[in-house]
Amino acid sequence: MKLSSAHLHAALGQLYFSKGLLNGALLQYREAVSISPRESAFREKLADIYFITNNDGEAVTEYRAALAQEPENAGVHKKLGDALVKTRQFMEAFNEYREAVRLEPEHEFYRKVYSQFRTQFIDSGQECGSGTVSQKSPVSPTTTLSIADETFQALIRGGENEFVEFKSRALWSKSLTKRRSRPASQRTFTGSAGTRRR
Repeated sequence: MKLSSAHLHAALGQLYFSKGLLNGALLQYREAVSISPRESAFREKLADIYFITNNDGEAVTEYRAALAQEPENAGVHKKLGDALVKTRQFMEAFNEYREAVRLEPEHEFYRKVYSQFRTQFIDSGQECGSGTVSQKSPVSPTTTLSIADETFQALIRGGENEFVEFKSRALWSKSLTKRRSRPASQRTFTGSAGTRRR
């Protein structure tokens, strides 16, 4: 079957992404979306790239556009929730996590995220978005930002976040490159006689 030009751009974008060339991947997925704006998979991947490059507002926009075409996609609802946490739109994030669980109630990780987020922000009466969700005393904006950062880090620590895994691989590759580029005189070798410097 002959691929459309949009699919070719997407395929090239995925190739760039797999090699950690995020600028190239971003350009290719943008082009794919401009050609096929109703293709939810292209918008989701574009949003993924925005998310891992900390363009959180753009990520929210693209995840929402993907959901407009595929509203029953639980995974995109969960990703949108993550992006909304980073933009401090907590109540909207909570609604997206809840929708992900509604669509896939058997998904253990979605349930875990939803439960943890609800405990941290909803049941405890922390500020969500433009107001509070209970009559408890509100916390200061500075405290809210700190809680948001800590909660988001807790939410993505579970071994199931592809973006964190991608960043880890990229950092590992960078670390290896640095080690290989060290002068030979500074390299450490381990042999039968123990560790020695060259």
